[in-house]
Amino acid sequence: MKNKSFSTFILTILLIVCTSLGSVSNGLSNMPNIIAESAIVMDMDTGEVIASKNAKVQRPVASTIKLLTSLIFAENISRGDMISFTEESLKTTQTALNNLKRINVGDRISSDDLMKAVMIYSANDAAYLMSNAVSGNYKNFVNLMNEKVKSLGLEDTHVVNPCGLESNAVDPYNKEINISTAYDIAVIAKEAYKNSWIRETISNENSNVTINIEGENVPLKIRNKILGQYGNVGGKTGNEVQAGHCFVGFFQRDNRNLVTVALNSQYGLDGTNVFNDTKAIADYGYSAKKEIFKKEEISFDLVFLDEGIDMIQESQHTFIEYKTIKEVIDTGTLIMMLTRAGAVLYFEKKNATKTQYEGIREIFEKKNILCKMKNI
Repeated sequence: MKNKSFSTFILTILLIVCTSLGSVSNGLSNMPNIIAESAIVMDMDTGEVIASKNAKVQRPVASTIKLLTSLIFAENISRGDMISFTEESLKTTQTALNNLKRINVGDRISSDDLMKAVMIYSANDAAYLMSNAVSGNYKNFVNLMNEKVKSLGLEDTHVVNPCGLESNAVDPYNKEINISTAYDIAVIAKEAYKNSWIRETISNENSNVTINIEGENVPLKIRNKILGQYGNVGGKTGNEVQAGHCFVGFFQRDNRNLVTVALNSQYGLDGTNVFNDTKAIADYGYSAKKEIFKKEEISFDLVFLDEGIDMIQESQHTFIEYKTIKEVIDTGTLIMMLTRAGAVLYFEKKNATKTQYEGIREIFEKKNILCKMKNI
C-alpha cells in the first residue's frame, strides 16, 4: 500500500461471492440442447447468469441491437412527440415502414408509434428515424450507443448502425456490422426492460397493432411468436445472413424475472427454431434452484487516501482494487458493489457520516464506475 496518511471507517458486512451459477462461459455451462450458437439465461433482478453457451463470443446480433436504440431514444424523447421522417431514414428500405405505405420526407409519426414500429415490427427506417430524432444523424447517435455500452461496463459490443442490418443503405461503402455477445445483449436487454415505455410496448398482446403515419393507419406484424406463452412478457427478434435468427426474451413466472438471449439460431421452415431454443433456455432457468450466493461474514474497511478510496481492504489484508468494480448500487440499507470478475459485495451502511458517504459516491463516479447511490 502507498505510504500516505489515511482515515478509515468500518462497513460491516456480508461478502457474498457468486457461485458457479454466476460464471459466464465461452463454452457450454448447464445449457440444454439448442440450435443457437450463443445463448444465455440471466436473472433480471440479480444479474445471476444461470446458464450460458458461448456467451462471451463476439458475433453479429441483427435487430436485437434495437433494444439499445430504443433505450437511448426513450431516454431522450418524450412520449407523444411528433417526429418528421428524414431523408436519411428513408434510404433504408429493408423491413421498413416505407414498404408498408408511401412515406415522404416531412411526413410525421408520433414517438409512441415510432417505438411500436421499432420494437414490435422491427422497422429499420424507424430505427434510423429514432437516431435522427435524438442526434440529427445516425453517426452521432451511434456514438451515444457506444458510450451507453461503456457505461454499462460492457467491453465486447461495438455498434456501427442503429438497426442491425448487415448492409448500410445510408453509407453503402461502410461494410462494418454491429457485433456483441449473448452476455452483453442480456445486460443491455435488462437495462432496456427497466424503461416503462419499452416494457409496455413489447408486452402488448393485441394482435391488431396499428400505427398512424401522416393520418393513415398502418397495421404492424408482431414478430414475437411466443408472446403471452410460457411466461413470456416481451422480446426482440433479429434475423440477418451472418447473425442468423436471434431472439431476446423476457419472462415472468414463479415469482422470478428472467431474460434469455439466443443468437445465430437457424430460421428453419417456419421461423420457430429460435423460439423453441428460447423456451428450452427459459424452462431450464426456471428449473434451476434460485441460490445465487454462498455467504460468509467478513469485516471490511474502506481506505481513504489523499486522492480518495485506494482500495477496499479486508481485515485479513486481501485487497479488492476499485478498478475491478463495475457497478455500485445502493439498495437503501446496503451498498452493493459488482466486480468485473463476477463477485458481488454487500456492505451495510454503518457508522458512515454523510460526508464520508458522499465521498464514496464522488470517487466511484470519478473512476467512471456506474454508481447508483442514494442520498443520506
